[in-house]
Amino acid sequence: MEGRYRRHDEAELLFDVYEKLGERFEQDLADERDLLLSKAAAMMMIKYWVEQSGSHP
Repeated sequence: MEGRYRRHDEAELLFDVYEKLGERFEQDLADERDLLLSKAAAMMMIKYWVEQSGSHP
């Protein structure tokens, strides 16, 4: 999913934030499940943003 949405110009700035959040999640969350759920939630926000901008992958 990440590769699919990374191609969209609308999501470029969001991926910068997504990567920083991923680093923060890794520091703050000890449970792997919590880490993966948090990253998935951030990815879903990017998916929603791209879809709302009208440029579906």
